[in-house]
Amino acid sequence: MPSQPLPSVAGAPAAYAEHAPPAALRPFVACLWTRGDVPAGGAPHHVLPDGCVDVMLTMGPDGAVAEVVGTMTRAFLAPAVGGTRFVAARLRPGAARRLLGVSAHALTDDSVPLDDLWRDAADALLDGEPTLDATRTRLTELLVRRAAQAAPPPAAVREAVRLLDASGGATRVEELAATLGLTRQALARAFAEHVGVSPKTYARVARMWRTIARVDEARRVGWSPVAHALGFADQSHLTDELQALTGRTPGEWSRLAVG
Repeated sequence: MPSQPLPSVAGAPAAYAEHAPPAALRPFVACLWTRGDVPAGGAPHHVLPDGCVDVMLTMGPDGAVAEVVGTMTRAFLAPAVGGTRFVAARLRPGAARRLLGVSAHALTDDSVPLDDLWRDAADALLDGEPTLDATRTRLTELLVRRAAQAAPPPAAVREAVRLLDASGGATRVEELAATLGLTRQALARAFAEHVGVSPKTYARVARMWRTIARVDEARRVGWSPVAHALGFADQSHLTDELQALTGRTPGEWSRLAVG
């Protein structure tokens, strides 16, 4: 799925940057990301579900918090607290269980202190220069040490995620399970444990991103042809799904698009 924020949509947070992980982390980490000082009085940032778990350090005027943010099934508004900075690792879908040592489903739509999973990890991240680059280096080193002790995500889960991403969520769960040689129930259990959501929910999120990627096209031709092309029953179905997952209507997405 695309990384956040979308480059074609207005309102993306300032000073946001993504960084490729080292080779040792690539089975587990999609990217490391940073965000510089949040301006005081700014609008809240609209965070969308993306099928991923994030290990995140938030450094603000009142101190720092290291936490694990679980897979999301709906959007939320992150408040803009002036002077806040972020350093995080976005885990690959399916990587959380093996790397973090906890069922991904236990984290869904929630967050937990990093120290609850990795004792004294927060102190290790905060012990040193407070710059974004230095903090990102410490987070990378911590993750590399943890990854060295972890088995890679299950091959069946990785392949299921790849197929759903490649189809933009269009692959039916029954077809996906058959392709992988699993029952639908076994696939659902694997997704709950390793991804944090069901295959159907992951597919909905993948199709959400595919829909948002066609906002510019929808501004030219309307949403009905886009809904048909993406396999929605009709434009009303697309509207319901987009609003349920993003909190915004197609019309709102059209107005946000940068022409």
